[in-house]
Amino acid sequence: MRRFWAVLLALAVCGALVAACAEPADADGHALTRLYFSRWGEMMPRSWEVVWDEGGCTIREDDGEPRPLAAELAEELRQVVSDNDMEDWEGAYETKYEVLDGECFALELEFADGATVSSSGDNAFPENYGAAVDAMDAVFQREKAAFLAGTYRYEGEGFGGDFTITLNADGTYAFYEGPLSSYMGEGAWYTAYDAVYMDEGDAGYDLSFMFGIEGDALVYLAWGSDPFPYVELPDGARFDKE
Repeated sequence: MRRFWAVLLALAVCGALVAACAEPADADGHALTRLYFSRWGEMMPRSWEVVWDEGGCTIREDDGEPRPLAAELAEELRQVVSDNDMEDWEGAYETKYEVLDGECFALELEFADGATVSSSGDNAFPENYGAAVDAMDAVFQREKAAFLAGTYRYEGEGFGGDFTITLNADGTYAFYEGPLSSYMGEGAWYTAYDAVYMDEGDAGYDLSFMFGIEGDALVYLAWGSDPFPYVELPDGARFDKE
C-alpha cells in the first residue's frame, strides 16, 4: 500500500513538472508596454503613442494630451503586433530607387522584460506592413470616434432655436440648425490633427465643414468650411458637447 501511494505521489510530481515546463514562467514578462508609430510622406505627419502601466493604458495622438484607452482596444493593438510579427521589424528599410514621394514610417516597441524594437522605413517596408498599418488605423479610428461621439450645441442662436451637431461613433453625422430650418444635414466625418472633417458627399447641398477640437468643444474653422444653409457662423464659433 505504501508503494502504491508513493507511485501516485511520484506521478503527481512529474505531472506538475511537465505542466510547469509547458507554460512560460511569467506569461506577462514580455508584455508590450509602449507602442509608438508615426507615418508621413504624401500625408501630413501622424503619430500615436500607446503606453501600458499599472493604472491602465493611455493613447496620445499627434503629440496631443494622453487620454485613457479602453482595455479591449489596447488588447487589440497588442494582438496586431503579435499577428504581424512586428517584433521582427528591427532596423531601417530604404528603397534602392530614387523616390521623391511616397510614405515613410517610424516604429518603437518596448516590453516589460526590457526588450525594445526600433524600426523605420523610407519608401521601403517590412513584411506585413500594409496589414499591420490597416489594423492599427482601424483601432485608432474607433478609439477617436468613440471619444468624440456625441451631440454638440452651438453657443449662439440657431435658426429659431438650438443648432446642434451630432457625431455618431459609426462615422456618420447629422446637423440641425433649428426648428425653423427645413433641412437636416448628414454625411460622414473623420478626424486628424485635432480637427473634425465633415462631408455630405453626394447628399443634400454637397457641403463640407471643418472644426477644431478644444477639450469637449468643436470650434468652427471658416477657412476650411462651406457656409451652413441658414445660420451664418463666425470663425471660431463654439459648439459645446452636451
